[in-house]
Amino acid sequence: MRKWCSGMGLVAFLAAPAFAQQAAAPIVGVTVADSGDTAWVMLGALLMLVMAIPGLALFFSGQTAARHVHATVTQALAITAAVSLAWIAIGYSLAFGEGTPLLGGTDNAFLASLAELRTDTTVPESSFALYQMVPAIIAAVLLIGAAADRVRFGWMLSFAVLWSLCVYMPVAHWLWGNGWLASLGAHDFAGGIVVDVAAGVSALVIALMIKPRRDSDQGGTPARGAILTVLGGGLIWVGWLAYIGGAALSASDDASAAIINAHVSGCAAALVWALIERLRTGTTSATGLMRGAISGLAAASASAGYIGPMGAIILGSVAGLASVLTVALIKSQPSIDDGASVFAVFGVSGIVGALLFPIFVPILGGPGFEQGVTMTNQLLAQGIAVGAVAIWAVVVTLVMGLGITLVIPMRVTEAEEAQGVGNDDVIMGI
Repeated sequence: MRKWCSGMGLVAFLAAPAFAQQAAAPIVGVTVADSGDTAWVMLGALLMLVMAIPGLALFFSGQTAARHVHATVTQALAITAAVSLAWIAIGYSLAFGEGTPLLGGTDNAFLASLAELRTDTTVPESSFALYQMVPAIIAAVLLIGAAADRVRFGWMLSFAVLWSLCVYMPVAHWLWGNGWLASLGAHDFAGGIVVDVAAGVSALVIALMIKPRRDSDQGGTPARGAILTVLGGGLIWVGWLAYIGGAALSASDDASAAIINAHVSGCAAALVWALIERLRTGTTSATGLMRGAISGLAAASASAGYIGPMGAIILGSVAGLASVLTVALIKSQPSIDDGASVFAVFGVSGIVGALLFPIFVPILGGPGFEQGVTMTNQLLAQGIAVGAVAIWAVVVTLVMGLGITLVIPMRVTEAEEAQGVGNDDVIMGI
């Protein structure tokens, strides 16, 4: 694993860790877990779970018609439960177990044969497995934002589980499990590529496959929606900061610095989104501010551990601008209806953060590159990682989505959609 070295006297600032799966360098003589680091990682996992439920469920519910809220929440709960079981059964082993550069093995199926400590950390591997389970859940729940008000429950649940196994687990291994992208020098501190790019691109493909909503459902955010969006977004904000801080795998300056970077990135993106919204429409909305904040947090996912606060503010501003402009662009395309703008808010921002952060590593408070690494080759490695993950997500989403449709219809009937996917018979869709 590569580590960043400080060329600016900031040895304590993000010198380690570089990855979500690897924290400090090995400590000679340590044979037991550090209780403080372990508690920090476990707390981060629990707060991250709040980000998934109820955070994302409320955030998406606030951006859909009231008659579809029940379906949105139900899908989020079911996907959380199913992906959790899949992660314990085989997902962790595929993502972080010993295997090939493309995929882990099966030695850790059902969390068997876990080490006392995760390699090069002071955290038990069981705590590490718990922490890494929640990003897998969040990535799968993100998928429902594109089509929760049109998709059948059976299709969405089946797809989310298979997507986790066939898209998320391999991608996590490529970047966090000593896979081929990691060997190229690509970095993803806390899921900007693994979570946001993979899920955002797949959500866009789902939106294209399922076709747009009825015209009456494509208006602005419902009146009560702003409250749900802000409540859900607030929980996402807190959970995301816990996620990024937990990626340090230690209760240390590394964690606090990453949290600060993520927070200011979100703040900058929120204000940029509000400014663009004011210029375009003459108004500023709570929904727009919260969407902007989430886009800044998504940009920070890949970068928070590698840059300084000033760089994070600039990166968040760029992500907010790119995200709000992408929303406007997609809404102008009648064939694309990404209901909660998952691709624009999460996917585009994740791409921005993953591609641009190398610019700020050596400047504006960044810790600098290690010897032999340049901005050019780091930018190249990031570009390869983003492109490979996006292509993989598109191909697998299309193949699996169409395959499941042969067994379970993807979209509810017109009558069910008009009624609202809000009772058990309609939600099941099978």
